[in-house]
Parts: sequence; structure tokens; C-alpha cells
Amino acid sequence: MTMKQKILRPIMICGLLVLGMFLTTWHTTANQKDDGLVINLAGRQRMLSQKMTKEFLVFAEKSRQTGTNHRASGKQVRETMSVFDMTLKALTYGGEAPLDLNLEKTRFRRCPKAEEPSYTQLLVVNKLWQTFSENMEKILDGADKDNSLNRWILSNNVPLLKEMNKAVVMMQKQSEGKIKTLLTTQMAVVGIGIIMIIFSTLIIIRINRKLKDITLALNSAAEQVNDGSGAIANSSNLLAEGASSQAASIEETSSALTELASMTDNNAHNSKQADALMQDAESVVKSTNTSMENFTASMKNIIHASKETSNIIKTIDEIAFQTNLLALNAAVEAARAGEAGAGFAVVADEVRNLALGAADAARNTSTLIEQTIQHVDKGGALLASTNKEFGSVLEKTGDAVSMIAEIASASEQQSEGISQITDAVCELDKVVQENAALAEESAGASEEMNGQAIKLKEIVKDIMTLTGSKNHGAHMGDARIAVSK
Repeated sequence: MTMKQKILRPIMICGLLVLGMFLTTWHTTANQKDDGLVINLAGRQRMLSQKMTKEFLVFAEKSRQTGTNHRASGKQVRETMSVFDMTLKALTYGGEAPLDLNLEKTRFRRCPKAEEPSYTQLLVVNKLWQTFSENMEKILDGADKDNSLNRWILSNNVPLLKEMNKAVVMMQKQSEGKIKTLLTTQMAVVGIGIIMIIFSTLIIIRINRKLKDITLALNSAAEQVNDGSGAIANSSNLLAEGASSQAASIEETSSALTELASMTDNNAHNSKQADALMQDAESVVKSTNTSMENFTASMKNIIHASKETSNIIKTIDEIAFQTNLLALNAAVEAARAGEAGAGFAVVADEVRNLALGAADAARNTSTLIEQTIQHVDKGGALLASTNKEFGSVLEKTGDAVSMIAEIASASEQQSEGISQITDAVCELDKVVQENAALAEESAGASEEMNGQAIKLKEIVKDIMTLTGSKNHGAHMGDARIAVSK
């Protein structure tokens, strides 16, 4: 339990007791007002009973003298009966009760419902009054010819009055009991309050002793805080100077990294462009290599066709040779035939000339085709060599494209890395700036803490004066504070 709770708890308990006593007194006083009203009305009922009897006797005497019911006296009796009936019901069941006997001009007050045992007694009175009022109404209406009801009224008026007196006595005892309960409660609250005051005094004495010990400890702690605050102030000043220098260095580094990042971004951009150009060149080389492969295939087909044409020319040459032989044989046979074969000999001679011309043409064509085949073979060899060199160029171009792509990727990664480093250095610059500001704030706070330590010493002196403690080491603390200043 804290010191504050120890002090406040008895005060709160005393306050609650006083509040409870006030509420109890207020509630009992309010009920007492109602009890006073009820007792007054109940006492008035006894007076009304007697008044009603007197008015009834006046009514009976005047009626006997006149020989008829006396209306004015009967009206007075009925008005008194109405006041008695309304008051009795209000006292018994709770409700509005007339304060005056004149119902036309009276005011009404609300009565609470009767409590036991008064309620049971009032029920007895109500039962007697019901019979009493019925007989009274019969007499007022002229129904009592032999005066038997008159005699009954006179004989039962006293029992009604006695029962009403019992109810009044019970109500008075209940009211006195409430007053006794209130007095007992007040006395108990006062006694508990005295006990709580004594208890609070003991707690305050005990707290005062603890406060003395605490103030002595606070005095020692204040001196230590004063010494520590001076050392912290010096350290904070040195830290602020170092942080400012570091912030300047970080700012220069951040500027250099920003320029390096810009150059790296340019290199990465140029690498991307070179990569795009090499990819275009690779596409052109691949397309050229494909064309050379197709051209090589065409040259192979030409060589094959030339060889087949040479074979055909050889076949034609052989046919021309055979035709020449046949023409010679035909000429020989025509010579043998004489004049009959002269025409055939001429035909044979022409055939022989054609065969010789065809043989010469075949030989010339064969020579040209052989020369063409030789040239085509040389062109095919050159084409194969060129195709091989284009393949080598394509392979080296692919390697160059891969290397440039790797360079572009590395440049991009390097640019991202330098960008991240730049961001980190910028964040570091912000942190260093914040640290410098915090160091300056810390220095200011240290100086303020030094001032607060001085105020703490003064407060401790006041507390020690209040608790009656001796200010040990006060002069020493003042000297330390002066040195700190």
C-alpha cells in the first residue's frame, strides 16, 4: 500500500461515515416528517370520532324535536364522516388525506402506507368503521324507526375510539423507535469516527517517521544527482560537438555517393544500349549465316547438276561415235551396192558428218562443263570457308552479346547497389543529424536537470524542516551545487 493510500484511506472512510450519517439523518428526518403528519392525522381521527358523536346527538335531538330528519345537522355529520373515512383509508393504505375539515377548501397531503403492527390495528379500525358508517347512514336516511341503531351507535362509539387510540399509540412507538435507531446510528458513527481519527493519527505519525528516512535518502540522492548532472552535461556537450563533425563528414560522403550513383546510372544506360545493338548485330549475323547456308546448298545442287550434265554429254559423244561407225559401215555397204546404193551413200555421208559435228560439239560442251565444274568446286570451297568463318563470327558474336548482357546486368546491379548505399548514407545522415540534435537537447536537459537538482535540494530541505529532521550534509550539498554552477 502506498503512502498516499495509507493517508487517504482513513480520510475516505471518515468521509463515507459522515456521508452515511448525513444520509441516514436526512432519511430519518424525512420519514419523521411523515410520521408527525400521520400521528397528527391519527390524533385528529380521535377528535373526529368525538365530534361525529356530538353532531350525531345534535342531529338526533333536532330530528326528535321537529319529527323529521334535520338536513343541516345531517349534512354536517356526513361531511365529518367523509373526512374521517378519507383520512382512515389514507393512513391505512397510503394516499391523499385532507388537512382541514372543510372538504371544499381543504388541502391534501399524501400519507405513506402504514407499517406493521399499525397496519393490522388500522384494519381492525376499518372493519369497525365500516359497520359504524353503514348504521350512521341508515339513521341519517331515517331508517331507524325504533331507535335501535341510535343506541348501537352510542354503545359502539367508545370501542371505535379505543381501537383508534391503540393505532395512535403504535404509530407513536414506531416513530420513537426510528428516533432511537437514528441516535444509535449517530453514536456508532461518531465512535467509529473517533477510532478512525486515532488510527489516522497513528498512521500519520508512522508516515512522518518514514518521511524522515526518505528525506535523508532524498538529500543524499539529490547530491549524487547534482554531481552526475554536471558530468552528463560535459559529456553531452562533447557528444554534440562530435555528432556535428560526424554529420558534416556524412553529408560530404553522401554528396560524393550521389555523383557516383549518377555516373553509374549513365554506365548502366550505355551498357543497355550496347546490349541492344549487339543483339541487333547478332540477329543480322544469324540471318546472313542462314543465307550462306542456303547458298551453299544451292552450289552443291549446281555441282551435282553439272556432273549429271557431263555424264549426259559423254553419253551423247558415245552415241555420235557409234553413229559415225554405223555411217562408215553404211558407206561401205553402199559402195558395194554400186549405183543402186549411191543415194544411200550420200545419206550415210551426211549422217557421218552430223555424227562428227555432234561429237565435236559434245567434246567442246564437255570441256566447258568440266571447266564450269572446276570453277563451281572452287566457289563451293570458298563458300564453305566463308560459311565456316560466318559460323565462327556468329559464335563470337553470341559470346560478345552474352558478355555485354552480363556487363549490362552487372552495371544495373551496381547502380542499384550504389543507389541503396546512397539511400543508406542519406538515412545515416538523417540519423546523425537527429543524434546531433538529440545530443544538443541532452546537453540542455542535463543543464536543466542540474537546475532541477538544486530545486530538489531546496524541496528536501523544506520536507526535512517539516518532518523535524536534521539536515545532514546540507552545507556540503550547497558547496557541490555552487561548484556545479
